Amino acid sequence: MQPSIYEALLQACQQMLRHRETFAKVTLERHILRRVDETTSNPALLGHLVSEALMSRLDRSLVASKNIYVADFDIPQIDLFYEMATAYPHIYLSHNIANVALADEMARLEAVTLLEIGIGKGTQVEQLLERLARHPRRTTRRVQLIAIDPDPANLQDASIRVRTLAGRLPFSVEIKTRLGLIEQMPIELLAGLLGRTHGELVINSAYTLHHILPAANDNTVRTQVLRKLAALGPRLVTLIEPDSNHHEEGLTKRFNNCWIHFKAVFELIDEAPLEPAVKFTIKEKFFGREIRDMFGVSDAFRCERHEATTDWVERLARAGFEGATPPPVADIPERCEVTSQDGVVLLGHRGRNLISVLVQRLARGSGK
Repeated sequence: MQPSIYEALLQACQQMLRHRETFAKVTLERHILRRVDETTSNPALLGHLVSEALMSRLDRSLVASKNIYVADFDIPQIDLFYEMATAYPHIYLSHNIANVALADEMARLEAVTLLEIGIGKGTQVEQLLERLARHPRRTTRRVQLIAIDPDPANLQDASIRVRTLAGRLPFSVEIKTRLGLIEQMPIELLAGLLGRTHGELVINSAYTLHHILPAANDNTVRTQVLRKLAALGPRLVTLIEPDSNHHEEGLTKRFNNCWIHFKAVFELIDEAPLEPAVKFTIKEKFFGREIRDMFGVSDAFRCERHEATTDWVERLARAGFEGATPPPVADIPERCEVTSQDGVVLLGHRGRNLISVLVQRLARGSGK
């Protein structure tokens, strides 16, 4: 009996770890398809993406000669993200859950600073400010937004979006932008950005912190970033991240986690009311890029390093945070399963959690 695609690729990973590259190449070549399109099954497409990425680690010329399908990466990944979210309702639901928690906290404050780590195009922030404006118990009169992002185009687009909205809001909004990565910003810089006249602080990070790379032989960089955020004394922190361990250095474990997670995601996308060609674009382009990064890039540079929710909870606890009461979840879209527990809202599909929203406060006894 022929092994399944999963079993064959798991064996190839094991062969690579044993330095039996010749045997691994034979398996990988077999699963790199000459053409992929909307008719390609999910296992075959997932196997193609993983095989192509692994083969590029072994011999890029073999990929070039074997695979005549040339991926067209002319669409920026951030734009693909918003397309992907239409097929993946958990994305916007995660934004809504975090925004409800943030708006409830901000509404209590006359002046408040929102630190947005990885603002993207500003869609979530726009929705948050609109929600705050409608809040029935709002006392807020001034909002300072500190937007951090490594892409200048994102900062420009988000600034335009927020400033366009600001004139229609019942409170003032001041926006400051900072180009760069949160892990490279010292606490003194962040404290200087916050200033002293804009009230208390809330922090949001959506689908950003899993890009933080470990230092050489040091897996504590993310925890150090969270400690830095705790030192700023926030009233509330919301963190949104996929729930799967692709931070794992072990190749076979990473492959297993990747296969399980993206198999579930691809099945979810198949259920979306979209044309097959659109679903294929989301799988092959958006998630294909992530998978290629997970397996086709040196461990020193790959940036798609999702972690399990339990690991994020542990990191947050070490940094001085504890779970806050998550907001009640209303208007749950079809295909979404929601469970709340201990400061975490789990967003799943068919019994498997895919995304988590972590709602956190400083632990008792912690402070600035």
